[in-house]
Amino acid sequence: MSKYKAQLITTLNAALQKDCADVIAELYAIGILDDTLARRGCVVHEYMSAAIDTSRSETVVLSEIAERHGVHERTAWKYVQFSRLP
Repeated sequence: MSKYKAQLITTLNAALQKDCADVIAELYAIGILDDTLARRGCVVHEYMSAAIDTSRSETVVLSEIAERHGVHERTAWKYVQFSRLP
C-alpha cells in the first residue's frame, strides 16, 4: 500500500469515524483515485486542519506541509486554492 493511500485511509477514518479502507481500495482499483490525487487530498486536509489551529501565517503553514509531502509550495498552494472545501 502506498504512503498516501494509507494516509488518506487514516484521515478519512478519523473524519468519518468509520473504516474507509475498502472504499479507498475500490477507488484505486477502478482508477478514480491514484497516489497523486491521494497526496492532493492529504495536503488539503492537513492545511485546513493546521490553518485553523495556528497563529502562524498561511504561507509558513503551507510551506511546512509542502515540504513534508514532497511538493513545491506553489503546487501545494494550487491544491488548496482549487479544492472544493468551503
